[in-house]
Formats: sequence, C-alpha cells, structure tokens
Amino acid sequence: MPKTLIISHGDCDGICSAAIALMKYQDANLVFAQPFTIVEDMKRAVKMFGKPDLLIILDIAYSKDLEMELEKMKDVEVIFIDHHPSSLKVSAANIHTAVVNTNMSASQLTAEYFGGSIILAQIGAIGDKVLMVSKMDPLFNEAELIRKSLAYDVNDNNFRAFLCRKLTGGRMPSEISEVIFRAGEMEKAMNDAIEVAKDNIIFENEKAVVIRHPGDIHGYAGATASKIAIEMKKVVFLLFRVDTQPDMIMVTARAHRDINVDLNKVMNKIKGGGHKYAAAGRIPVGREDMVVKLAEDL
Repeated sequence: MPKTLIISHGDCDGICSAAIALMKYQDANLVFAQPFTIVEDMKRAVKMFGKPDLLIILDIAYSKDLEMELEKMKDVEVIFIDHHPSSLKVSAANIHTAVVNTNMSASQLTAEYFGGSIILAQIGAIGDKVLMVSKMDPLFNEAELIRKSLAYDVNDNNFRAFLCRKLTGGRMPSEISEVIFRAGEMEKAMNDAIEVAKDNIIFENEKAVVIRHPGDIHGYAGATASKIAIEMKKVVFLLFRVDTQPDMIMVTARAHRDINVDLNKVMNKIKGGGHKYAAAGRIPVGREDMVVKLAEDL
C-alpha cells in the first residue's frame, strides 16, 4: 500500500487543512511543523515513518531550505498547498502539484483541491483571518476554540493529531470537551499576558510599539499582540523567549487594519515572514535593536 505523509502547519488553518486531507488519506501519517523548522521536522518524520510515496505539505511557507530538502526526495510525489506570499516562488522540479493562492486560506485551497469539508475550510479561513465574519457567527466561535485550545500547550502535537482526527470524523470543536477545557485555560493566561506586556514596552512611536515580554507566551503570542494592536491602533512587535530555543528571541508582529503596512515584507528583513497584517520571525538574543529598527523604519 502506498505510504502517505501529511506535514501541516500547527495553527487553526493548518489543523483544518490537515483534517481535510485526512478525509481522503485516512491512513496517512501526520506531522505538524513551523515554517522555520520544516526541514528538521521533515527529516524527523522520514526517520520515524520511513520515506513516503506521497508527501503532502500544507500551510507551510515555501523557502530555499525547503526546496533544497525536497530536491533530495525526487522519487517522492509531492503536493504542496499554501497561501503565503513566499510560496508564489515555488520552483522545485519534483513538486508534482503546487496549489498557491494568497487570496485564500490553506484550508480553503485544500478543500478545493481534495473536495473536502467546506465548513472546515471556512473555520480555517476564519482562524487565519482570511475570511472575516461577525463574532456572532457560530463558525467564529469554532475557530476561536481551535486557536485557544492549541495555545494551551503549543508543543503538544499529540493534541493536534487528536483534534485533527476528531474533526475528520465530523465533530465540531464545541463538541469536544478537551478543546473546551484547553480554550478556557488559555483565555485566562492570555489576559494575564496582555497586562504584563503593557508594562514591558521598550520602544514606542506614533505608528509602532516594541514589547519585550518576560514570559514564554509561545502559542498565544499572536492573539496577545493582536489584541494590543487593536487597542493601541498600532503595529505591535512582541518579543519573547522559549525554552526550546535559548539562543533566540521570538518576534510576533501584528498590525491594526487601518495602518498601511506589509508585515510580510517587514519581517523578511530579519528572515521572517507571514502575511500583510500578521508575521513572525526570530532574532539572536541581545539583538532587540533589530526589531526597534524595524519599528522606526515603518
């Protein structure tokens, strides 16, 4: 039997994308990755599960490093589906199918390609803010439950796999007790993080603010930065450390929708990336000045 490996981003859009793909490839092995760790994650997956016959990459921004790694897998069929601007540069000869559209979410593209759940595609798009709906929309709550439950323990890929398979089986997030519990705990943690963040501003001007958060807020840094950006009506650069990368500082950037800025291009300057209003990257410890310069140059 052909062996299938699905590698997807671990956020709401990535989870929904993976669940849609799993509807077609129910026996696939499932791995979650970050854009800046995709090569290492792919190597670990191949070592763990063996070389696949079909590799499906979902919601992971294309990069030269990824291209070089895929070049080593010429005998593997690759389906690449993404919506990040850098993925418009897909060029690896061994990618048999590349579906890239920056105007749609990865989950919408995955559903369009595989013919999967439209509801999951919409939830993923709402979670990635590609599809804007009222907070009263029931699907907005479903997307928020996924986002918050994932942030409860950002390193828990077992939960991601559990959630994917529940969604594949037709369950909504609001019908899964573990999702409800994790989302509630995360909400408390995020509210605390916002208050701490406001006391740790290291730079501010009319357009932007740089915050050096003292805690490990990996998992809900994006939501924290988004709320501050909405409240302050500025671009927010939120810096924090994580235990797994002691030599690096994580940078999460969010922009208020009324500010004309492309954070993908801004964060490219520190080898990060993302979308127009939401992006991320990393800098070496002690180089907060790099982010302050980004804020000054907006």
